[in-house]
Amino acid sequence: MVAHTVLIVLGCRLAPGAGVQGAILRRLERALAAYTFGSEAQFVVSGGAVWHGVTEAQAMGDWLRSKGVPKSAILMEAHSKNTFENAQRVAELLRQTHDQPTELALATCAWHMPRALRAFRRYGLHPVALPAVSAEPARFSNNFRVVRELIATGVDTLRGWAAP
Repeated sequence: MVAHTVLIVLGCRLAPGAGVQGAILRRLERALAAYTFGSEAQFVVSGGAVWHGVTEAQAMGDWLRSKGVPKSAILMEAHSKNTFENAQRVAELLRQTHDQPTELALATCAWHMPRALRAFRRYGLHPVALPAVSAEPARFSNNFRVVRELIATGVDTLRGWAAP
């Protein structure tokens, strides 16, 4: 297989009815904007959490197909439950499906990007950041994001995930 671009999109909460909106929609739109139709580029949608009976990966794959992305251009990783599992399972999937180095890009929320990039580096992948800009959060929401990422980074460190 020839080296080509792989656009990795990390999942997150789905709206009731498996709706793709909010953060997951912004991530998908950011990755789709970087996609060239007709190219050999591929998407890897990663997320195994089940919301309303549908995995994040399945919902993302369905959304991309609804936008005209061919099924053959979408790889699904539907088992991971957190950022480091996303990175680990995507790395495994890429080793199984690509025999040459690829250009990687990672789409997730801008506030989540530093920890996500650290996770992917941990598993030997060095994607370019495609940050999805979040809507301007309320003060409480922004503080929650900061605290969430600090706690998650502490947990990552305790588990040994944050180590290079």
